[in-house]
Amino acid sequence: MLSNNEIMAALSRVRDYEYKNIYLDDEKYISFFERLVKSCQCKYISKLSKSTQILYQLAKIVGFDNIFLGYNKKPNLKEEMEKIRQLSYSKENRPIRIIIANDNRLWADNTFWALAYMDRIGVNIKLKDIPFYIVDTTKKVPSIISVNGSVIENEEDIKIAIGYSLRINELLDEGWRSTEVSYTLEDIYNEIFY
Repeated sequence: MLSNNEIMAALSRVRDYEYKNIYLDDEKYISFFERLVKSCQCKYISKLSKSTQILYQLAKIVGFDNIFLGYNKKPNLKEEMEKIRQLSYSKENRPIRIIIANDNRLWADNTFWALAYMDRIGVNIKLKDIPFYIVDTTKKVPSIISVNGSVIENEEDIKIAIGYSLRINELLDEGWRSTEVSYTLEDIYNEIFY
């Protein structure tokens, strides 16, 4: 659940935006839809280890305190895996947000749902296999792209989604993760499930 401060901070980042709705048969985006979900960057880590130490240190430097999946200070991988499995077995299909950041990498937000889809359908699923929408933050005016009607047209919700996406750019600008530092959904999935 988002705190009022988090919501207000997200809303304050958005002055204007573009909105469009596209469909999976839109030829302009077909190559985008073929991308593997597991290749998207993940803002969380599952645990502190040799491979995640640098991610943890960089997060602390830029003030990203919620580095662990589930916002726990001491993550419990068994608990987190159980939450993901519950989502995986549910009939709900919540869209994930795919952010095109200023570094031109794709970032997946709503990590739990992304991992649940990987668990439910398979690790090699493509974006076209799941409900998602895109927030493109690479332009002066960010755009939100609803894929197959995945975004409910509620102005406040749209601004919050864009605001959280812009926050990733702010963190990147502060030195959070250069393009040489990568941690994907596949990385976190493997740490949790294997």
